Amino acid sequence: MRERFIKETAALILLIVLIGLFAFLQFSSGAFGSQPGDINSSGDQGTQLLFSWMVQNGYNVQVAESELVLDNTAVLFMMAPTEPLDFLEVERLNQWVFNGGTLILVQERGQAQRLLNRFDISSRQLLFSQQTAPFNVPTLNWPFVGEPELRSRAAYRVPCGEVAVHLGNCDEAHLAVFSWNAGQIVLLSSLYPVTNIGVQNPANARLVQNLIRLVTTPGETILVDQTHQGNGLLSWWRSRSGLALLLTAVLLLAYLLWQNQPLNAPVGRSAIIQDEPEALQTTSAFINHLARAQKELDPDRNVRDHFWKQLKRKFANRHGFDPLLDDETFFNRLRKVEDEETIGRLIYIMTSMAKPQIVDLEMMHWMSVTLDEMSLEQRAM
Repeated sequence: MRERFIKETAALILLIVLIGLFAFLQFSSGAFGSQPGDINSSGDQGTQLLFSWMVQNGYNVQVAESELVLDNTAVLFMMAPTEPLDFLEVERLNQWVFNGGTLILVQERGQAQRLLNRFDISSRQLLFSQQTAPFNVPTLNWPFVGEPELRSRAAYRVPCGEVAVHLGNCDEAHLAVFSWNAGQIVLLSSLYPVTNIGVQNPANARLVQNLIRLVTTPGETILVDQTHQGNGLLSWWRSRSGLALLLTAVLLLAYLLWQNQPLNAPVGRSAIIQDEPEALQTTSAFINHLARAQKELDPDRNVRDHFWKQLKRKFANRHGFDPLLDDETFFNRLRKVEDEETIGRLIYIMTSMAKPQIVDLEMMHWMSVTLDEMSLEQRAM
């Protein structure tokens, strides 16, 4: 009886500690776990005040929460993305900027390094935080800003002579602007100047206002990227809330093992698996069986695979590539030897390949584009 009382008391204390830890992590993360730079957050690290100022001054502000649709967009704001961009997203952004778009990227311990590499820019963490920096170029210092408060823990390394460094220098740039064909890219090394707490400093508020007025005019569309702001499950697990839940699960599992109680009653094999041949009752064989069945149920995907392999083979024969290279490596090599129009058509084809399902009209259009590309490639050879 005494042993049972001790165990129940220990379990109660453990539960209280876990609840307290979870609550502390939730409240200390600010705005119940919202990501820094969240335009909907009124917390210190949110950017709701910036959003309100842009709307009040006549800018058409849109928020991308599931997919980046850049049609009719003049400016794209990416604020400390926590989800990495895949290579197709990077190429679409590159083409959009190349054709006249303006990208404003705030990279503070963010996940945009693949995008920066595309523009021959690198970033690094600083050993000591950079609190302020004077202007090197007067363009963004009128109306008068003075010295903005940066609190920057990172910096960019940019090619001297090709990039206008407004704050910092080529090896440690904190605010830089450079052209990319018809478009331009703005790099800011710290999120602080655009946050709700940061814009309360008049110098920061004027800097942000001058920047937006420099790159666009009222009435034009400003798209704020929230698709890379930690909406994914992986990012949530990396957050304080996710780690707290993981810790809770581990400690509860340890408690159950300590009590020497089974987690659940034995469950027989699924009737579906029992009905399969004996060879399919191992995990790997069953997964392969499902993959083959899915492919048989998707004939359109088979058609697209066939045309894509033919297209890769033709490009590979022309440029001396291995047609068995994976798509990303093959595409990166092809980008160095083909023009922008061809690359754009291939991006469309590869994006279509990634769709799990495709309607009849889309399938017909996809085949038309692919056949056209194959015809052009055949004539080029």
